[in-house]
Amino acid sequence: MEASARAYEEVTFESDLAHVLMVPAAGAGPLVLAFRGSANTRDWLSDFRIQMVDTDFGGVHSGFWRSANSLLPEILRVPAVRSAVVVTGHSKGGAEALICARMLRAAGKPVRAVVTFGGPRVGDGAWRRSYNRETANIEPGTSHSQSLGGITERWVLEADVVTRLPVWVTGYRHVGQECFMPATGGVVRNPRLGLKAVSDFIGTVVGYRLGRLAPVVDHLVGEYQGRLGEIMQGE
Repeated sequence: MEASARAYEEVTFESDLAHVLMVPAAGAGPLVLAFRGSANTRDWLSDFRIQMVDTDFGGVHSGFWRSANSLLPEILRVPAVRSAVVVTGHSKGGAEALICARMLRAAGKPVRAVVTFGGPRVGDGAWRRSYNRETANIEPGTSHSQSLGGITERWVLEADVVTRLPVWVTGYRHVGQECFMPATGGVVRNPRLGLKAVSDFIGTVVGYRLGRLAPVVDHLVGEYQGRLGEIMQGE
């Protein structure tokens, strides 16, 4: 989460469409690639390009696809990317992180983990199948591997409206494992729809009483930092 938040203020590579912060590995740790979320008008225009583009991995949101691919050549030239990396991002950056992870695997690069916060849906059912089934090769040089879907965590805060977009009925689907943070506290992995509906209601009511619009406020990077901090303190 720290790297995703820092990506709003710091940048290693940037294009007109996307920005990424590379956090060097500490000791034996993996390199972290953190994509920035929407921060200006151009970013929001990319968000609203909801038509899909056909790719080798299925139908993908055209705006997110263009944004992620605008940085991919520079990322692939980094020597450290030859080792397993962690890809992360908040909001639009979370969508770009998913595309980057899939493209890294297509280029034969290992991926250690993918972690997104408040990320929207990225592609259709074919995209979901291609992404989830892809081998991640988290331990280079060994026979041990996991699926990309299995090492992907999507952190979702109760009433965050962006995680519901683009809407399911338009054909968009989520990938990986959902780590849902309900209004009642804690974390629920891959929750049932009923639990999310109840949590949304509670969060919205509480937010109204506190004078805050929960579906919007719950998307802010600071809200994710605060809730994750509470969860870590409680463990």
